Amino acid sequence: PQDTQAEAQEIGALDKNAVDFAASGKPLFSIVIMDADPGGVSREALLKMPFPVTVALPADMENARQVAQEYRDAGIEVLQNWLKLKAGQDMAHAGLPVDGEGQNMV
Repeated sequence: PQDTQAEAQEIGALDKNAVDFAASGKPLFSIVIMDADPGGVSREALLKMPFPVTVALPADMENARQVAQEYRDAGIEVLQNWLKLKAGQDMAHAGLPVDGEGQNMV
């Protein structure tokens, strides 16, 4: 058992969690668009993109859960943009919606 643990520690996280990949004729890049509404591209326009995109929502967006669901319902992948949070600040202390177990509800 000790040898197995030592071997596991020597393998880096990228190698340990790697998944085999074979190009399947699909695009090998992603387009991530920041939802900065208001002031940016309208949400309506983002929902109608003619190509696959991922939308990043600000982690402190008041209605993030609702907006994320709108994007998901349209088949759009959703990420959270944590860049606005201060170093060391977690969701609960930033006033973000979390469930009873401290998990983000977006």
